[in-house]
Parts: sequence; structure tokens; C-alpha cells
Amino acid sequence: MHSFNKNRAPRRADRSFSVAESGTSPRTAVFARCYRFAAFNVALTAWKLAGYQVLPPLHLACSGHAPSATEAEWAALAGNDDRLRHGMMRLHGLFKDAPVLGSLINPRAQGGSLVEASFQELAPLLISALEANTRQHAKLDDDAAEFGVIAHGLAKAAELLAAKYTLVITNVPYLGRLKQHDVLRQYCEEEYPDSKADLATCFIERCLRFCTIKAGSSALVTPQLWFFLTTFKNLRRKLLKGTEWRAVASLGEEAWWTFGMRGPRTVLTILSATTPHYENVFFAIDVSTNRGMTPIMLEEKASLLSVCDQRQILAVDQLKQLDNPDSCVVFEPGEQSSLLSRYADSFQGAATLDIEQFRLMFFEVRERVGWQYHQSSPAGGKMFSGAHYISADREPGGRFFRTAELLEMEKRAGAPLAGKKVWGKQGVACAWMGYLPTSMYLGAVFDNSIAAIVPRDPRHLPAIWCFCSSKVFVAEVRKINQKNQVANATLVKVPFDLVHWQNVAAKEFPNGLPTPQSSDPTQWLFNGHPKGSDQSLHVAVARFLGYKWPRQTGSSFHDCPAIGPDGLEAFADPDGIVCLPPVNREQPAANRLRHLLAAALGTLDERSLIAAAGLKGSKSKTLEDWLRDEFFEQHAKLFHDRPFIWHLWDGRSDGFHALVNYHKLDHATLQKLVYSYLGNWIQQQDIDAKADKPGAAERLGAARALQAKLAAILEGEAPLDIFVRWKPIKDQAQGWNPDLNDGIRQNIRPFLLAGDVGKRDAGLFRAIPLKLKDSDRGNEPNRLKEEYPWFWCDDEPGTDPAGGKEFVGTRWNNVHLTLEKKKGSKA
Repeated sequence: MHSFNKNRAPRRADRSFSVAESGTSPRTAVFARCYRFAAFNVALTAWKLAGYQVLPPLHLACSGHAPSATEAEWAALAGNDDRLRHGMMRLHGLFKDAPVLGSLINPRAQGGSLVEASFQELAPLLISALEANTRQHAKLDDDAAEFGVIAHGLAKAAELLAAKYTLVITNVPYLGRLKQHDVLRQYCEEEYPDSKADLATCFIERCLRFCTIKAGSSALVTPQLWFFLTTFKNLRRKLLKGTEWRAVASLGEEAWWTFGMRGPRTVLTILSATTPHYENVFFAIDVSTNRGMTPIMLEEKASLLSVCDQRQILAVDQLKQLDNPDSCVVFEPGEQSSLLSRYADSFQGAATLDIEQFRLMFFEVRERVGWQYHQSSPAGGKMFSGAHYISADREPGGRFFRTAELLEMEKRAGAPLAGKKVWGKQGVACAWMGYLPTSMYLGAVFDNSIAAIVPRDPRHLPAIWCFCSSKVFVAEVRKINQKNQVANATLVKVPFDLVHWQNVAAKEFPNGLPTPQSSDPTQWLFNGHPKGSDQSLHVAVARFLGYKWPRQTGSSFHDCPAIGPDGLEAFADPDGIVCLPPVNREQPAANRLRHLLAAALGTLDERSLIAAAGLKGSKSKTLEDWLRDEFFEQHAKLFHDRPFIWHLWDGRSDGFHALVNYHKLDHATLQKLVYSYLGNWIQQQDIDAKADKPGAAERLGAARALQAKLAAILEGEAPLDIFVRWKPIKDQAQGWNPDLNDGIRQNIRPFLLAGDVGKRDAGLFRAIPLKLKDSDRGNEPNRLKEEYPWFWCDDEPGTDPAGGKEFVGTRWNNVHLTLEKKKGSKA
């Protein structure tokens, strides 16, 4: 058997030189020269080993080198012999794209006499053409010798690429269609329409064409995606019907020493180029994972493959694979008479277009007009989860719809209304990744991180829930799709025994499925009461500052109605400002919080509540300690780095501390905090400093510095201005007049910047609540430069960006507009 291209993927760390190197992307000058030197070194070594004798013809092929002379120049070498001229012209056309196509080139596909009889006749002409052309560029004798080797190699490549082989063994290159060079993509589309989605699958077909009919076989290591993705359905059917499958070994993600756990999931497949017998059985072994879904290490894989235990080898009926959903290749047999798709449909979720603008945590906004409740990835292990978000209303005329229209014109909009058919219905929400965690789908807008599996008959929902939340469901899906991210359509192409799962549901839920509810305060299903909450103390503080959960403000969900007053409203602070020390004739915060806790919980065990609240284990002994030292950091982590209760302080443990409800922090409230509460504290420290009380002078200085920073935020001059990238200049806030529905991330920036971001004890916040991002993912649709100059900047815009000459669309956040510029835009 001739040795030819190994076609290893360019990204692999264990790449080694092959004497018949193939290009899978356009060669740069550096890489092309490397390959030429490598070819010459092989020839030189052979010459030395032969005792410096005349170099015999080498079994050396270079299928990645293209002729640089013109077609006419090549044809001229054949003189008046039309047959040779024709052969040289076709040989030129065959290899003109060799740096891109490499050993995908198939001379037999070209037809004509080139294949049958002209190789030996054309070889001298070919060598002359290459040597004459390359000597023009050669500056040294070594260069001339090097190019001579390549000339011989190209001639040999044509011969080898047209030959037939008994056995083809290789690890194919992996390159998705979108990343392929235009020439390669077009070639694959024409030659391999059923496998064009990946270069790896194109090589499966190419290698089979290398095989002799009835006697040739290919043994290939490829990505396993083509076993189950819908994209390769036609390829699977063609191979199952037209080739004889001999053996399959699923190798898993960690199939390469250099990849470790990071590589693509791979499979070894041995196929013969002959029509299969109707009873053909192939042997299969899975060394990718243990039955417990844990990975098998490389050493163990090698052992399992070399010394196979007969109990681990499966005999698989080849043609019965055609009966599987989409003809997926499945090692283990399953009952196909009833699939889940018979009883339910799986729907893909909606695109968010701009996730930072159009999808927020529900606790980020004050007024929920213009927003819809939104469901995202479930946590797993809970019947109700993934209900953290709200997303912008998708009705025509709204800002979401206007952005979608702009993106639609640029063909980048995705599917902003995907899944609308089942909004308002119930089903199962299933994440597409990993172990496929599930929760109940509640009829909300859902994003494309999950699929909604919705029964055609609502009476089947309990059975479908029991099945989809079981390990059986995950195992069945993974039989037909081992990709980390599973397509939504695959989720219902699994065997489903309705009667069995109805019996399971009857035992587990004798009174029917429970009504939607959650004890998690980060879910919009939560009832807002500290009692029964996962985080009673944090809920109590939020209620103390006047925050209410959606169900307390009139929102209702399927079987989950809005709730009325619960008696804790009387304990809520009216202005949303609560100082930890006694300030402005108010009691200390801890004392007021104790009254609320006693009313909500009855008995009060502070130590237990503090211990339960600590996300990493609390060290505080009293509520006073906990509120001062631990609350805010825990609150920020609990609510996904979007804190709605802010702990502002002057940097001193014995200094000024205030908890502020973000939803009430408008201009008047901040002004009251700065000049009433903080002003009262400053006045008290001034009196104590004049009386020489210990630490009073230091507290006075720290408080005045805090007041100056907050006053600067009130004024709103750059760089302590509010900037919202999706609003034109005329709609940007002047001073501290925030649109609280823009979200916490946008409006918290002046406070973080004024407090020296990143310095824990120098900031306005008791802890660093979140990290600022200078730019967001994605690109903005085309906007007017006069209204959005920051989208016209290649580099970070800075203060008062003028923008460049062309629209860029980078979603900058670190922009600062002076008050003068804002006022000028509204003139």
C-alpha cells in the first residue's frame, strides 16, 4: 500500500510531517517553504543512506504544491502532440488549487486519458515544466535541488491520487464549512454534497474512493458528529446502504494524548467499499465513558481496544440503523415503535439580539411595563428553575422590534420570535448542554439556551415530565447524539413508553403535578416572604428596604396567582434608605430588622439565620456585624452580580454606612442621602471632633470625602455620568436622573468609578459588586453618527467621542459624555 496524506488538522499539537502533505487552507509563504524544505530533507536523507549513490526514484509525493507557470506554458512543452497537450492542460487544472485541496484531488473524477495511460508520458514534461519555472525563482543551488524534488513529488502525487488501494488508514482533518477557504468550500459542495458540512466527512467519502471495489477498506478516526447530526442524515443513509461496515469504536473527547479532556469527540470507523449483505453485522465498542458517564483515561482506552472483553463488544445490525430516527448510528438497540415525538414537539427558543439590553434579571427593573417574563437554562434537580429573567416586549413598534428590523436587513437577526407558538403553554424546559438538566416550562418567552418540549395533549404532561427528568431520558438522547450541545429536534427522537411513564407519574404525583412555586428569591415565582425561603435573612433585608417580588405587585403565572399583603409592608422603610448607625432620628438598622424578622418568622435565632445566609460560612456573631461586614457581598453573589440593595460607606468600619434600595434611588432620593442622612452624620461627627472624641476627626474626614463623591454623581459630569450605549445622545441622562429600567449594570457605573473600581476598601460600596465591561458581545446595527458617535469608533471612544469615517458597531460601554454635549444635543 502506498503511503499518502495523513491530513492532520492544522490545530493539533502532535502534527508531524507526511511525505504526501495536503493543504486544507491557503499556504502562506512561510509554511509553503517549510514543506518544500521538508521534502528536500527526506530526499537528502535517502541519498545519504544509499551511500551517496545516484538517487533512485523516490516514493515521495507532494500534493500541496501548485504550478506557477501558465496553462499555455505547460501545454507548449508537449509540442504538437495533441494527446500530450491535452494531458498537460488537464494536469495543470488539476493541481492549480492543490495548496487548498491537497489529497482531496481525484484525477479519476476528471475522466479522459490522463488516468489510463499518460502518467509515464507526462512525467518528464511535468518535471521540465516545474524545474524551468522554479529555477527562475531559485537563488541558490539548494533551492534548485529543492524545487526539483517538488517537481518529482507533484508528478508522483498525480499517480498516487489516481491509484486504488486495499487499505486506507488516516486521521482526517477537522474543519467546519464556515471556516473553509472559498475554493475548498465550493469544491466540497460540488464533489461531496452529502458531507460538505465538515472537511472530516468529505474525507470519509474521499478515502472510500481510494479503495478498490469489493477488496478495499478504510479505517478512519473522525469526529463522531456525523453519526447523529441531522446535517449528515443523507451521508449516513448512503454509507449504511452502500458500504459494508466492519467495526466502530467510540473514542470520546479525550482520544489524543495532546488534547487531554479538551479534544473533539471522536470515533474509529472501519468501512469496506462494497455493497452490504442484508444481514451484515458490524462490531462496536464504546471506550468513551463508563456507564456512570465518567470519562475513561487514555491508558485504559488503549488497553480496552487492544485486549477487548467480549462482554463489551456489541454486534450491531447495519441495515436496522436505517430505522433509527434520522438513521442515527446507535450501538445499543431501542424500541422504535413509539418515540416521544409522537406525543410532544420540541421548540427552539428565541434570539435575544442584544442580551445586555433586552434580557435582564427581573429584580433589575422597577416598572415591568414593556417586559415579558423569560425562562432560561434550568439548574437541574429542581422542578421549577430558570426563572431569573425578563426580556423586552417583542410586540411590533417596540425598541426590540425596531432593532430586530435593523438586524433583519443585515441578515443577522436570528429568530427573535422563535417558540412563540407555545408561549402560554406548559411543558418541559430542557437545556441543550451537558447532562441535559430540566425543569417545568411555564409558558414564558424562552431563549435559545433551552428547548421547550410541549405535549400535544396536556394530559400527557406528567408522564413526559417524569421521563424527561429521569436518567433514562439522558441516556436515550446520548445514544443518538453525543455532542455536548444537542439540537432541540433530537430531544424528542427517543423511545418513549407512554403507559410506563404514566404509571410512574401516578405514583409520584397522585394528585397531579404541583403548582409552580419556588423558595428561591432569585426566581420570579417566589412569593416574597422570608418564611420558607432559601435565604430568609436576605429576603427580610430586601423587604425591610421596601422591595417587592413580582407576585406581590400583581404578577401571576399558570396556577401561580398574585398574592395580597402579608403584613410585612408596615416594616418597609418609606424612602428606601436605611443607615446602619442611628442617623436622622432613625433607630439602628439591626434593631429595625429584628422587628421584621420576629413578625415574619415568629421565633428568632440570629446565629442560625446568619449561618444560613453565609454563602461561604459566616463569621458574624450579631446582626450588626453581619449587616456591616457580610450582607452586601453575599447579596451581590446571591443575585448574580446584579445587587438591588446597595451598601454605601465611607471606607471606615466605624463610619457612615447606608443600605439603599436601587429601585427608589432617583435624583431626589440620592440628594436626600447626601445632604440629609450623610449631612446629619457629618454634623454629628463635627460636634464630636470639636469635643475631641476618639476617631471623630477621622470619621468626619471620611464622611466629607464620601459626600463629595456622591455630590459629583448627582451633578453627573463626565466621567461620573450615566451612559447607556443603546440610547442616542439626546436621551442620555443629565446628572443623576437614571432610567432605572436600563438595568443595574448601566446605572451602577458612576458609583463604581467614583469609588475607584477594584479597591475594596476605597470604594463607595462595601464590596465590589460586579466587574465593568468596556464593550459587550456582538455588533450594533447601523446607527446615525450624529446620534451614536461611539458606534463609529475603532478604538475606545473615551470622553465626547467624535467617531470615525465608517460605522464599526462595537458595543462600547466605557463612554463618557459631558453635560455640555448632552445639553447641546437637546437644544
